[in-house]
Amino acid sequence: MESEWIIELEEVDVTHPEEGEMMLVLAVQWRIARGDFWVVGGPPGSGKSSLLATAAGLNRPGGGVLRILGHDLSEATEADQIQWRQRIGFMFEQGGRLFPQLTVAQNMALALQYHTTLTEDEILKQVEDWLARVGLSMHANTSPARLNQLWQQRVGLARALMMPKEVLFVDNPPGGRTRDAAWWRNQLASLAAEGMTVIVGSNDFSLWLDTAKQFALVQDGHFTVIGGPEQVRAGTEAAWREYIMVD
Repeated sequence: MESEWIIELEEVDVTHPEEGEMMLVLAVQWRIARGDFWVVGGPPGSGKSSLLATAAGLNRPGGGVLRILGHDLSEATEADQIQWRQRIGFMFEQGGRLFPQLTVAQNMALALQYHTTLTEDEILKQVEDWLARVGLSMHANTSPARLNQLWQQRVGLARALMMPKEVLFVDNPPGGRTRDAAWWRNQLASLAAEGMTVIVGSNDFSLWLDTAKQFALVQDGHFTVIGGPEQVRAGTEAAWREYIMVD
């Protein structure tokens, strides 16, 4: 029987992804339960994105214990990690890290081509279904470089979910009172309602107060669990009031 905790961080030190000696967040204590919906706030450069990447198993911790799907990352084989990555999706910020030499459809098809035995027709059908879901069917044969960053992020979301996932990390989707922000809130709420565990990095807590279950803050090298929406609304701490963008 698998653990209730889908991801566990015990005293984990988060390092810079390109400068492994640089510590960004220290001694993180964080448990993510199956079916949770977390929103993590933090100013630019705080290490929020690196924390999400570490929790997803993309970055190695600088210290502490990271358990993913019940298994200690330090004891995992490469085969184990490949299997985990097929169960955990990650949507990167700033365009989703799409391959510019491939079309939108080709970017989305890669995981299915490498990790399944589906036929090309079956892969094409799944690509078409996801493009329709993110509202970009007309751009299947477009280069990602010709899309604006907001649409690139939508493609990144679709690519992350081409194979069935249990956990989804979303790094800095659009915020504020915009149509795009509402689109992301509705999409992620729908995925959570379908049983997916969702973790979002966002600078706008107010967007998620009616959707997320848990909130946390990364600031000054520390990770702090705030609690649920009621704790966010009632809190008077200046450290997170700036992330509630309401009148």
